[in-house]
Amino acid sequence: MQYRELLDQLRTHVANLFQTHEDERFIYHNLHHTEQVVENVVRIANHYQLSDQDFFIVVAASWFHDMGYFFDCTQHESRGASLANDFLSANGVSSEVIEQVKGCIMATKMPQNPEGLLQQIVCDADLFHLGSDRFKERNRLMRKEAEAFIKYKIDKADWRIKTIALFKAHHYHTEFCQQLLNAKKAENLAELESKLIKEQNVDTTGVSKFDNSKDNESKEGKRKRTTDQSVVSKLCSGSPPLIISA
Repeated sequence: MQYRELLDQLRTHVANLFQTHEDERFIYHNLHHTEQVVENVVRIANHYQLSDQDFFIVVAASWFHDMGYFFDCTQHESRGASLANDFLSANGVSSEVIEQVKGCIMATKMPQNPEGLLQQIVCDADLFHLGSDRFKERNRLMRKEAEAFIKYKIDKADWRIKTIALFKAHHYHTEFCQQLLNAKKAENLAELESKLIKEQNVDTTGVSKFDNSKDNESKEGKRKRTTDQSVVSKLCSGSPPLIISA
């Protein structure tokens, strides 16, 4: 099997899928994001000096891992695995390799629970940005994408709370990413928590934004805030990259 040549064909195939299913609402989950995840996978895989077959498995999985968003946002991992299965089967890839590719894609479903090094590599690549300088920008784009789908602004405090919860629930699985990214991830988390504390402090009027003794919100405001929390919770449960805060 000429894995390198097949990866070139696969990359072209995925790029064509992005073009034919272009949706301006996907501000975060676009081709650029997928290319970044592939870049991360290659970096981690090279560290572990994977065999050609194993390298193909993780890179192929990274190309397909978010393709399911075009067809079913709630089950995008399984749809992405199905798309990978169709392409790889049509190109003569063995069933054993295909199952491993699909397993790596499904491992990115939150909460992540990868089995073995290959799945760990893809999971760490998908949330690589949590421990990098790219985090702020990726988080901003993810929130804008969520807002594009629900068609109104999401309360920043609610988004920040959910992002902090993601940070605390998440951990890198490979030793390489733990050593490379944990320190910066901790810095990013500390900054999120600091901003949240400032938001919850007493405002200039001396009344806390969250003072339950004051009915400062209209019924409509309360309804919208509750809806925001529900939407963000649903987005968070969908995938790492859905609260790329994923």
